[in-house]
Amino acid sequence: MKRWLKQTIVAACVLNSVSVLLGVSMIGVSAFTLPKPTDPDYMDIRTRHPIISIYNDKYTSDKEMSAAGIPMHAHVNDIIKSLGKPTAQDIEYVDWHRGKLPLYHLQYGGILFESTHEMWYNSASEAEHIRKITLFNRDAVTPRGIGVGDTLEQVYNAYGRPDFVTWYEWFYGIQQQEWRTGIWFVHDGKKVVRIKMGNAGFDSDLKKVD
Repeated sequence: MKRWLKQTIVAACVLNSVSVLLGVSMIGVSAFTLPKPTDPDYMDIRTRHPIISIYNDKYTSDKEMSAAGIPMHAHVNDIIKSLGKPTAQDIEYVDWHRGKLPLYHLQYGGILFESTHEMWYNSASEAEHIRKITLFNRDAVTPRGIGVGDTLEQVYNAYGRPDFVTWYEWFYGIQQQEWRTGIWFVHDGKKVVRIKMGNAGFDSDLKKVD
């Protein structure tokens, strides 16, 4: 047993020495591989066109953009039927080319379901379907098990390389000039502090990298 332990210690020391010679610490190796806004592929997106367009071969499904069993585009009545009375709710009326458009905000603890203002709606009833979900705490997690407080390494392991990043957001999805959909992981550099899904948009300046 002592001989086995001695061999194990020697092997560990050799491995650590090699890593030091290569300039990589055994602790926090993943920090060197996490995506950065200055990575060439993201810089190419920033510089090739004045209006940043982000494309993804795989459309983010409503099932992927869900929380507490509620998928994106669910009707507000179905949400209340499933989750009960919201802890807070509000209907905001905004100007629309056909009059006033009702926008719904249903909050259940740290989960916020919202409808959005879209000019292409054919009727006001289309705004009764949720198009944005925000997670502020661990009252819910994404269908892949990621929630507020998880590390960026965990996000990477669950979702792979983001389609676009800023210094404070990782985005998986599609963004065009007047339309966007996907999942945004807002972070503090190490951990997720908020998750946005659907037609949410960036909080950051997409061009800024310094």
